[in-house]
Amino acid sequence: MTRLYPSCVWLNPVPEGEWGYTQSIRMLRQLMGGRMYPLTLEGLDKAMRGVGAVSLFTNKVSAEGDSEIEQCFTLEQLLF
Repeated sequence: MTRLYPSCVWLNPVPEGEWGYTQSIRMLRQLMGGRMYPLTLEGLDKAMRGVGAVSLFTNKVSAEGDSEIEQCFTLEQLLF
């Protein structure tokens, strides 16, 4: 599938910490060439960056080191 769709990724709804415990997830991750990301805003952002797309989010890091989403772009804003 990655040969036919070179920018495809898998957004996995299972928490990332549990991926190693499920045979089917390990197999799918291998089939996807490692392009598996958690189904979270951060995971979506990493997936977009991983395939060379424009990032959807900008992160704001506080003085304490906490990261939060500062801005979210809609698809319409990216396309027009």
